[in-house]
Amino acid sequence: MSKKIMVVDNHPLILQFLGNLLEKEGHHVLTAKDGLSALETMKTFVPDIVFVDLIMPNISGKRLCRIMRKRPHLKDIYIVILSAVAAEEMVDVADFGANACIAKGPFNKMAEHVVHVIAQFDRQEPASRSSREILGIEHVTAREITKELLSSKRHFEVILNGMSEGILEISPEAKIVYANPSCLALLGLPEEKLLTSDFVGLFNGTDRRRIEEVLDALGDGPQEIPQDSPVTRNGKHFALKVSPLASEEQKAVIMVKDVSERAKLQAKLQEAQKMEAIGTLAGGIAHDFNNLLMAIQGNVSLMLLETDGAHPHYKRLKAVQEHIRCGSRLTNQLLGYARKGRYEVRPFNLNELVTDTLDRLEGESSMISLSRGLAENLALIEADQGQVEQILINLYANACDALPDGGEIEVTTANVTHEEMKGKEYNPRPGEYVLLMVRDNGIGMDRKTLTRVFEPFFTTKEMGRGTGLGLASVYGIVKGHGGYIDVESGTGKGTTFRIFLPAIGSSVGQDPNSPIR
Repeated sequence: MSKKIMVVDNHPLILQFLGNLLEKEGHHVLTAKDGLSALETMKTFVPDIVFVDLIMPNISGKRLCRIMRKRPHLKDIYIVILSAVAAEEMVDVADFGANACIAKGPFNKMAEHVVHVIAQFDRQEPASRSSREILGIEHVTAREITKELLSSKRHFEVILNGMSEGILEISPEAKIVYANPSCLALLGLPEEKLLTSDFVGLFNGTDRRRIEEVLDALGDGPQEIPQDSPVTRNGKHFALKVSPLASEEQKAVIMVKDVSERAKLQAKLQEAQKMEAIGTLAGGIAHDFNNLLMAIQGNVSLMLLETDGAHPHYKRLKAVQEHIRCGSRLTNQLLGYARKGRYEVRPFNLNELVTDTLDRLEGESSMISLSRGLAENLALIEADQGQVEQILINLYANACDALPDGGEIEVTTANVTHEEMKGKEYNPRPGEYVLLMVRDNGIGMDRKTLTRVFEPFFTTKEMGRGTGLGLASVYGIVKGHGGYIDVESGTGKGTTFRIFLPAIGSSVGQDPNSPIR
């Protein structure tokens, strides 16, 4: 009965010999020079029997067997290994999914056993797993060379399997033909899916173009994508070193290193440097602006001393004086962000301040409901009460703006430690803290807005409706008190601000950048 048969071997004489033999027997035969080519062919051609060389470039026979067994349309194929070494050493080919093994040797003997295996397949008889007894192997010298090469291969496999870095081998078309266990774990794909896949296709957008440029430049020697500007896949950041192999196949080896932690630290450092630079700028502007306001205030005060209420300019001077006070409040907010304000520090219970401010806010809008979850026995904090009150007022104002059609604002306090602050964008100093959380179920913020929310003068409000200093001053006041602040939000998902202030009696170390001493 005619069969669909594939022969996979990197030796052209074996391919030609077996191809001619099987076609004369009336079978439909296709050949492939390596595992990668075989898998590509078997996307459209599903054979009944596959003859597979054990040691090949571009995916070994063992890996090819395992991949076929894990792909639904190939898993029931009858697989026969072609290998003198496997036959002589009594390798259990079933371990990697094969059904039988024929030792390479004289062509007349190979022909006998190939025909015999196909006949067994027709009769559905279990084939012998080793042909050591039924096929004598000539050319001992060649066999010893093959064994030596196999030994070297196993030696390098032990080394590659033990490496923490990912190692990939790709074909000239960037198809993955080898991946060590670390690489499988880093890229998050099983071997049967990763092998034969397009390496460039694992990445998106700009990263894909960068990798293509690196591969195109391999003619000039080894290339790399450094760890300070890594590529990204599934939230992980990778540095790549790509080296061409000096062979006719023009393959390349890629070392994949996970630099996600470094990338996170670098992003934190850049954010801290940016905020520090903005703070320095804001403090300088506030200082100079304050000097101008003082000069204007001094002149207005002198003019008012010589002007009575009936003077036509009296009201205008009083209006100027009021505008000076408004300007002074803005400079205080800027100084708060820059952590250069004057603080009057004393111990107090945050719950009392939260209760007082919420009582004042209650009733201002019937469309907004307020809820509070205040911890009993809340630890005291040592802070400027007026500044902390500004934090609450600004957070309430931000929440109300996010609820144009009404909603809920929830304020929570709790005693926490630095252990409960893990996974944040900062590294808290060890100790005990008081948590203040303000949550709303309003319109929320997109990712772009979220990255700029604490920048001074940044606002999403229309012109004339906001200065963009409210949340900036909150950030500065919190930092000025040695605390931490973070925000979670999403479009249509509301916003949650969490503030952590050191508790009195805690072992929290003093922030060297804090103005409180």
